[in-house]
Order: sequence, then C-alpha cells, then structure tokens
Amino acid sequence: MSVIPYAKLNAQCPRETAVTDYNTLYLPSAFNLADMAWTGDVNTCTPGTISQTVLNRNLQRINYYRKLVGGLTTNITFGATQTTKAQAAAFLMQANPDSLSHCPGNSCNGLTCATADGIEGAQNSNLGSGPWDTGYNPIDQWIEDPGVGNEPVGHRRGIFYSRAQIFGLGMTSNRSALWLSGNGGNPSIFTDFIAYPPRGYIIRNLVYPRWSFGIPGANFTNATVTMVNASNNNVPLNVVANSGPYGDPTVVWEPIGIITNSNFDIKYTVTVAGITGAAQTSYTYDVWVIPPVYPPTCPIGQEWVPANCQCQPVQTCLIGDLAATIRCTSSNTYDVDITVTYFNAPNTGSLVINGQNFGITTSPQTVTLPGLAANGNAVNVVASFSANGACSLTRNGLFTAPAAGACNFACPVALSGDTPKPIPDNSVVNSQITVGIGGTISDINIVDLKGYIDFPDFSDVKMKLTSPTGTTVQLLQVCNAINFTNTHFNLVFDDEAGTPVPCNFTTGMTFQPSGNLSDFDGQNPQGIWTFTIELPYSSGVVRSLDSWALEICTSMPVNCNTPPPNTGTIAAGVYQVTTNMNSGGVINSPSIVTFKAGNSIELNNGFEVKTGASFTAVIENCVAMSHRESTDFEITQVPLELANTARHKLEIDWTGSIGQTTIRYQIPTASKVNIAIFDWKGKQMDQIINSINSRVCMRYLIIHRLYLLASI
Repeated sequence: MSVIPYAKLNAQCPRETAVTDYNTLYLPSAFNLADMAWTGDVNTCTPGTISQTVLNRNLQRINYYRKLVGGLTTNITFGATQTTKAQAAAFLMQANPDSLSHCPGNSCNGLTCATADGIEGAQNSNLGSGPWDTGYNPIDQWIEDPGVGNEPVGHRRGIFYSRAQIFGLGMTSNRSALWLSGNGGNPSIFTDFIAYPPRGYIIRNLVYPRWSFGIPGANFTNATVTMVNASNNNVPLNVVANSGPYGDPTVVWEPIGIITNSNFDIKYTVTVAGITGAAQTSYTYDVWVIPPVYPPTCPIGQEWVPANCQCQPVQTCLIGDLAATIRCTSSNTYDVDITVTYFNAPNTGSLVINGQNFGITTSPQTVTLPGLAANGNAVNVVASFSANGACSLTRNGLFTAPAAGACNFACPVALSGDTPKPIPDNSVVNSQITVGIGGTISDINIVDLKGYIDFPDFSDVKMKLTSPTGTTVQLLQVCNAINFTNTHFNLVFDDEAGTPVPCNFTTGMTFQPSGNLSDFDGQNPQGIWTFTIELPYSSGVVRSLDSWALEICTSMPVNCNTPPPNTGTIAAGVYQVTTNMNSGGVINSPSIVTFKAGNSIELNNGFEVKTGASFTAVIENCVAMSHRESTDFEITQVPLELANTARHKLEIDWTGSIGQTTIRYQIPTASKVNIAIFDWKGKQMDQIINSINSRVCMRYLIIHRLYLLASI
C-alpha cells in the first residue's frame, strides 16, 4: 500500500491532516519503562522480551513517520525471527554498557552474554541507547540521527527505505535494536522523492538539525542544496553527506537558524539540483514547520481560511494589537504612547483610544495620552473607530503605571503586553514588544525584567533580545551555577552597569549583559522586539516570565523647512522651521498638530483649534534631538480657551550665546497662567509663574539644558 504525501491531499486541508495524525498516531505511540515490562536478566544472560503493547507502539511510530514522508508503504510489520535477533542484539549491548557496536567480523565474540543471534542482530540493525521513557523514544532517536559519524543519516534512511516491508525490534531498559536487513528484494515503492523534513507540513518538534533528500537509484555526487525562508532570504547550510550504503541514495545537509519554536507556521523552500539517475535533475518543494494546533494561530491581520488551507489577510476592519510606551513628565505624571495595529480602517471618522479621538493615519499608528497620574495601577486600554464601533479591541491591564513619585525613567519605556507567560519544561518562550517611537537608538536597556524560575533550573537558562531588524544580543548565557539560590528574579540589563552579569547574581540589581546592547545603537527602534528565554530543563515546576520593558533613548531626525499654512485648514502633522513661525489657520477635529520653531511661534488672527483636535507648540533648535540629552524647550497644554480667541500670542526666544530665554504671552482677557521648569527627567526645578491672573507678560530667564513647560 502506498500513500499520497500531505502536500497532495485534497479531501481536507493537509495541515489539518498533519495535526490530526500527530495527535492520533504519534502521541499515542509513546511509552515508558513500566509499559515495556522487560523480562531479561544480565546476571543469567537472559535476553527476555518486551510487551506486545510497546512493540505495537513502536511499529505505529515507524509507520507514522513513513506516512509523514509520503509515498512510502505504511504497513511495515515486525517479523518474529527478526524481532528475536534484534532482542538478542539489544541485550548484548545492555550486558556490555561500554559497547554499542555493530560487531564487525569477530569483534563481539568475547563480550559478556554474546550469542550468535545477538551478534547477527547487531550486524543487521540500527542500535540505540536510552533510557526509554515518555520523552525519549528509539524511533525518534534514529530519525534524528545525531552525532559525529551519523552524518549520512543511515539509521533514518533504513527506516525510510523504499523497499522495506518487514523489520524487527528488540529493547531492554536502556538499549534498543531495529532489524532492517532482508528487504532489498522487494519492489521499490515511492512517489517523487523521500525527504525529511518532508514536503508539506511537519510538527515543529519533529524538525531535527539534519535534513535529507533521497531518490531510489539516483546519484547525488554533484548535487547542490539551497534553501530560502518565507521572505526569500537564503538560509545558510552545510552539505554533510551525499552518499553512503544505507537505504536509498540520499544527500544530507544541516541548515543554520531554522525556527522551530514559533507559534506561527514557518515556511522554507528547498531546492536540490545537480541530480543524475532520476526523473528530474532538480526538485523544489516547500516545508512548513508548524505548531501542533488546528486551526492555527495566524499573524496579526490575517485569518485562517480552511478552503484555501492558509492564513490570508483579513477582509474586514480589525484592530489586531495594542502596545504602550511610557514617557515620564514628572515624578508623579507621565505620557503614554499607544501603538495601534489595525487593518481595513474606516475611511471616515477617528481612532478612539480610551475616549480620546485621533485622526486615522496608517497602521501601526502611535498616539499619545498625556498627563496621566503615576499611581502604580494597571491600566486598561480600549481602542475603536468612531465610524465602526464593532471594530474594537480591549486590553485589560495593557500596562502598569509607574508608582506615585517614582516616574523617573530618563527615556521612553516600552512595556510588554503579552506577559505574564508560563515557562514550561524544555521550552523556548518568546515575548514581544511593539515599539512605536522612531528615530535612531543611542542607548537601550532592559528594565523591569521579572519572573520565577526554580533552582537549579536558572543555571541552565539562556536569555536574548532580538530587534526588529534581526540583530540578536545575548543577555544571559548558560553558566551551570551550582550555588544559585534565587527563584524570583528582578533584573535590569544595561551596558553602563558596573558589574557583568555573574552566574550567581543578586536579584534586584543592574548588570551588564553577556553581549553588548550597544549592538542596537544606530537602528530605528520601530517594530517588534522579541525577548527570548530558553530553559532546556525538566522538573515539572511551574515557572513564569512576569514582565519586561525596554528603555529606549533615541535621536530624532527632523525636517527644518515645513511651515504650516498661513490660512485655511492645517492638516495633521508636525511643522518645523529654523527661526520664526506664524499661522492663522484652523485645526479641525480629530487632527493632531505640532508647531516647532527655533525662535518664536506667533498665532495670528483666525487661528483656531476645534473641539476634539490637539495642538502643541514647541521652541527648539532644528537638529537631531536625543530624548536623554535635550537642550531645547517645550510648550504644552495650550487650551481651547487660548486657541479660540480673536487675538493672542505665545512666544519663547532663546539667546544661546548668553543663556537667556525670553517668554512673552498675550491673551485678550485675564486668565490664570502657570509656567514651570522641569529637567530632562521630568523633575520640576522651578515655578516661574504660579496661577497669576494676567493678560500680558514678559519674563527673562537664565536656563541651561532644561525643558520648559508653559500652560495657560
């Protein structure tokens, strides 16, 4: 009997078939030592037997793998004679624990408990070492075929032999043998080629470091192999074997950087060329590395379409994700940038975030909620469109506000929105942050890194950070710390820290990472950052990644010749000039407009800010600015009462040569005026004017490297 590979099934989505077979064929074929019921005894040189249950489960796993590859018979059986000799071979290896040999010639005659059946079985079988339990299976071991000397993957090729019909299996508590010989006279049954990982879909944990491609009767002496990922970027690889007297002719390679821990389907395209003795000289096929779930999780903005068996772009309005970046404005207040990822947004109306309206631009869109109280509470965020209320997304506890009096971040801080996350046994856990701010990174730190990992697990932990451009920095390497006693961790990684991260560290401290975070300097921070924590350890204890955040300092490129219109509608955006700016235009809801000028900003007759719009005026030099090293002044909180008057004026002139700044304002009627000075960390340094009822005023200040915030 032959089967069609998954990639050619039409009755149902082949991806669904791959997951179904994994759940109904592969997983149920697991066993443990108790299931084996091995009756052998080394003291009496008795090979013994194993239970029929375990024989059946191993046979099921063999046929599962052959079905997965496609085009091979899937009715392999265990012959009685072959199984007896394989059992004798496994026992011979058990009785001689320092030997795992195929017994060439007479080399095994002197071994403990050596018999003719045992030696013949060793000469004609795959051999393996355990112990065997639910997490470790001899069939998996032979399919993986790891280790030096196994580059031609002979054990795998024996199981996938196109002429195979009858095998035999022997097992002890920690040795195994799979009789493979005697099938050469059978007809060769296959379709196209025998590849592993196969064409089509394969569960991610069954993707091993060595990949192979074989065709009965073909010659791969001059074969070449190339691979590309879904972005059509080349995957580096090393061809490690292109011959060998095992099963069908096969070429073997080891690709570098294959992703086997994603929650999304990952596609690789393989091309094997330079083949002779086959129907074609080259073959190209796709391998999909998938998690064992159906329907699958699609990337944001896509949905699963069963009829087409793939994730496709959504056709209706969707808000797919929210992310937050905090900027402290004082020790007790902060602004938060909310980055919204959406698809098929309405053509009219506004984007609504926690009741505030913003003009719709392009996704991902970043908007600012200003002047929030630092109170240490979890903050819920609701995003929707005014023209389509059903298109919405609510994230309860999207971020936690800084504690009262403790908002002291020097630069914007982007917070993780997908934590806490569990860290299972033998797992690689990824957590992502979407960063909305642009510019060029000048400094970046990991802060608020918290979680729980029990000892001795932490001695095996790896941590790394990957930028949107793919740059990866190692934060914590495996160090096998024998004295580590921490379980709950609370860390900061900073290149400027005084101490490199030690194996046995004290939680609550700041350390230099194993790599250099400065590798990210010069990159644009916008996009998805991924924090990865790897735990190659099994203990059954619940562990978690509770939180992490990125403190990102950037320099911002600016355009110094973008004045606003003198009259008419002022479109949403930032307008900046090197010297003086004036305008009498109108800002309509829900536009967000910022004026920036080097010397002064004058709001002429007719200037108006409509209800629901947002307007900010800033005096600053037109140069690249660093969030950490600003020398300029910011004017904020210009209210509608000021903006809607018939005649008003707000100006700041900075004379850098003498360090003098002149503040002038004019309003048509007396109103309360507040002017305060804050340092670059948001700490208030001075109150220049405190709730004075006035109409016209001019003040001269001597200020150096401070932010100036004026509100009327």
